[in-house]
Amino acid sequence: MSTLRVPVDEAGAIDIIAIHGLGGHYKNTWKWVSEDGTQEHDWLVEFLPKQIPNARIMTYGYNSAVQFSKSVADIRVFATQLLNDLETKRLTPCQECRPIVFICHSLGGLVFKRATNEQHRFSDTLGHIQGVAFFATPHTGASLANWGAMFGKILKASSVGTSGNTKPLKDLENRGAVVQDITRSAIDRLKMLPTILTFIETETMPYLGFRVVDEDSAVLNLPNEQRFFMNANHLNICKFKDPEGPYEQVSVRLKAMSDA
Repeated sequence: MSTLRVPVDEAGAIDIIAIHGLGGHYKNTWKWVSEDGTQEHDWLVEFLPKQIPNARIMTYGYNSAVQFSKSVADIRVFATQLLNDLETKRLTPCQECRPIVFICHSLGGLVFKRATNEQHRFSDTLGHIQGVAFFATPHTGASLANWGAMFGKILKASSVGTSGNTKPLKDLENRGAVVQDITRSAIDRLKMLPTILTFIETETMPYLGFRVVDEDSAVLNLPNEQRFFMNANHLNICKFKDPEGPYEQVSVRLKAMSDA
């Protein structure tokens, strides 16, 4: 877990943790880069601290290509490791009491949901979660076959412009039951959060011609959930060129959630 920014004042500080998804990177997932590669902006580093100066902003990195191709136990182990690492960042009495906000892209939301099931071991840490922002995170699916298709789309989207390995679709279909179980198990805990922000992609992926996670799959249909449609595709939904436009819609809600 990497710390990107520390709070201006420890008093009244809040912890914000960003989790990338399949094929993502702990920094690059959140970084906008111009087409010619001459400009780049990481909103977690450059923009968000200005809106929420009392935030300690951290990002979590892991080998997602391996993680999401293994067994249920491996996902549980990773979620537990996430919480272990977070606990090591919250050792002082002041840090232990800080509210926590999670920002999740795509299948990074699966990691977060699995982590919420570890109440018996991490009740103190999980009890301080103030809210979560899901960017293009799939939650629901009518059938395991649909989940397999969803994973296939996510895998293709994460591989655009790369020479990365792709797993057979059958492997991805087998993950459908895992996601369904994790989401079902997390629902009761998600209902108890003060705020859930759901950001929904509306544009198709370049070169692929489809939306990866549509509205029906992206929403939880919970009373504490706020939905926002973004003029973005699955990959750039969490990247921002400047602190205006689409970013404002995100930052205003994150600040309100952090201040609650």
